[in-house]
Amino acid sequence: MIIQSKKVYFEEKLQPKQIKIQKDTIVGVFNYETYKVDVDYGSNIIMPGLIDVHNHGYNGHEANNATTLGLRCGVIIYHQRV
Repeated sequence: MIIQSKKVYFEEKLQPKQIKIQKDTIVGVFNYETYKVDVDYGSNIIMPGLIDVHNHGYNGHEANNATTLGLRCGVIIYHQRV
């Protein structure tokens, strides 16, 4: 699928671009009107979604104090084996 708009947020500014999407993933960004499009959004702004993934605690434990017990109880754990 290829979509386009005259206002795509790309490289830190709004500019006319096309976006190629395959299986819910952006696989290419092209100059405006390069390819036949499936959806033209005209002057509507297309920009990345902003997702704020974070956690304040779990199972009665507060993440901000970062105790070992709190981490073991399900607060986001990152463990890297060397």
